[in-house]
Amino acid sequence: MTSMQVVGCTPPTAYMPNTIVQVPRPVTDYARFMTDAPSVALAPARKDCTEEQPLQSSRRHRTRLQVGNTNRWRLPQSLLSDLLGMSQATRAVQYNSVKPFNSSYIKIFSGEGRHSYMNEDMNKEISLVTCKNFLPEEGAPAFSQSSLRPSWQGSRANSSRSDIRSVQSAPVKLSVSRSAPSYSRMTEYVPERARPSSTKDLFYYHTRLSPQTNAATPDVLLRCMDMDFELHSLVLKRSPVLSSLLEETMSSTPVDMSYYKSSVNKTLDGLISSSELNYRNSQSNDEHAYKRSDRPGKKAITHAAHVSEHMRKKVATIKWDLEDNSVSRHAMAIALGNLYHSSYQVHNTDLASVLLAADKLQYSQLVNYCVDEIISCISYSNVASFYDAGIKTEQVRVVDACIRWLELNLIPVVMNKIQLRDIPIKLLETVLKSSKLFTYSEYHLYTCLSLWLFLRLNPHIQLMPASTNVITYFNSLPKHSSFLESDGQVYVSLFDCLRLHGITDTFQFENIRRMNILPQESMVSLLSEHYSALQSGGDMTLMRNFKLSSVRQGYVIEEDLPYHSEILSLHGFHFQLKTVKADGTFTFFMQRLKPTDPVLSFRHCERQTFSMRPDREVKYSITVQTYDNGVQYHYTTGVEKQKFTLKGKLVRSKVLSLTDLTPPLYVTFSLLFPQS
Repeated sequence: MTSMQVVGCTPPTAYMPNTIVQVPRPVTDYARFMTDAPSVALAPARKDCTEEQPLQSSRRHRTRLQVGNTNRWRLPQSLLSDLLGMSQATRAVQYNSVKPFNSSYIKIFSGEGRHSYMNEDMNKEISLVTCKNFLPEEGAPAFSQSSLRPSWQGSRANSSRSDIRSVQSAPVKLSVSRSAPSYSRMTEYVPERARPSSTKDLFYYHTRLSPQTNAATPDVLLRCMDMDFELHSLVLKRSPVLSSLLEETMSSTPVDMSYYKSSVNKTLDGLISSSELNYRNSQSNDEHAYKRSDRPGKKAITHAAHVSEHMRKKVATIKWDLEDNSVSRHAMAIALGNLYHSSYQVHNTDLASVLLAADKLQYSQLVNYCVDEIISCISYSNVASFYDAGIKTEQVRVVDACIRWLELNLIPVVMNKIQLRDIPIKLLETVLKSSKLFTYSEYHLYTCLSLWLFLRLNPHIQLMPASTNVITYFNSLPKHSSFLESDGQVYVSLFDCLRLHGITDTFQFENIRRMNILPQESMVSLLSEHYSALQSGGDMTLMRNFKLSSVRQGYVIEEDLPYHSEILSLHGFHFQLKTVKADGTFTFFMQRLKPTDPVLSFRHCERQTFSMRPDREVKYSITVQTYDNGVQYHYTTGVEKQKFTLKGKLVRSKVLSLTDLTPPLYVTFSLLFPQS
């Protein structure tokens, strides 16, 4: 058969040898062992402790004797009490009952991390709703381990290979939590060559959404901040500033007002004028070109689409000399664009700057909208900018909301964020002086203030430093005088707000001494006060004002826990601060502890000082605060005075009972030992 005859003919059949090649037995045994390994691992151990004979194969296919943390099920023997291996084997068995086992799925279903979610039904259409139903809760395990574990009945001696195969072939149901599914949103596609949106684009985005822009052409040109904004006179009535500027312009030059044309518009108009004459001369000679230019999508040079009618009209041009660096072009474009909206559109990141722009425009509706949005979305990243905008616009509601939010979140939240450096000194001093300030202890306030000072002195740092780094930095400064006495005199008022007499731990006091921020005289007087209080049975003779001198300790209840307690130790007296929840009612109180009370830890019993006075007169106050949508709820017992004893009814303080509270709850206990 020649090569010309082969073309178009059916191909010859595949070559088959006369003797079929047999797969080596070690290879099949190894595959069988790998397939049965998860089921064997889950099977209970036999009473006689005899296991199946190990695989006899070559060195290449021998059974592995050592595994890692994510594939313990691959050892072909029972796992017994290895819970981690059992959970991995359970996942492997579950998938092996659906599809053939292979190495790629081993890595997916035997790992302890997130799992891949696939549509097992080939006839079922994949949709986002289907995916959401199979996604677990945030922070929860991907599968419910208890529902996946097969159970065996009967004695262990009766367990055999048939039991393993029955477990392997039995379908296993997944228990997937569908309450509050959490899934990652699909990111919006942005072309690589897409240019960033400019201020003009942002302005036109807002103005084109209004039906007024389609009904009429702009008749007012606003020149502000070296930019030109095309506006309609009808919407300028919402801004008294722009309305008055328009009236002044109309009264001064009512007739001779030409529309401002940029260099591009002037060039385009010149080309249109010069092309009109050329077109008329060539119209009779070039009829084909005329027809071609009238095709859909291609218009002649004299077509109305190339001539903007509003350019030929008389347009009022108003100039507004706005000399305020705090107002940006971006914010002004958003504020002017919202003149066309009844429902305002301002992103949370632009609220502070748009509030400043709306205040300059005297646009009261937009100002009120920004104020309401600011109060409802205060966080650690924007509290400083919101406060600054509230001060500049004299919005008392914004300023108060920022102060109230910082009173509760300065220590729990802002202290651990790099945005701590953005808080102005005036705002920080106001918060530290507030009687509603929440703190875990007095030392936390000192740590927060020293960290804020460190970030202010080192503006190039972009990550939160460790406490040891802060101590080392201040310890490296010159030792001839303290920091407040040399370079930090402007910060003296901040450290005067601290109640350093409430710091009694020796380790914390040693850190304060090493940092050398406070003057030496303050440290000596502080130690003298502690020594005097210990010698006089706890009397704090120099502290007479409860609101300014009481020692504070608190905690945050973020969940509906039934019970929470902490220990407060001061000058040899120990108190247990307790919160109990029962039937939706929160109960807050404190009680004095005996030296032998089992609640006290070994650290308290071994090293701490204990006063053996049978009674101790104490001034105290219990405060519970919550914050919801800009509203701060404050509950307190007021300043109470009670003589605490070691037994009897006077062991416990007055009880503060509250209902219908929504976590988080900020609980603060304040104590002061008067002279007795």
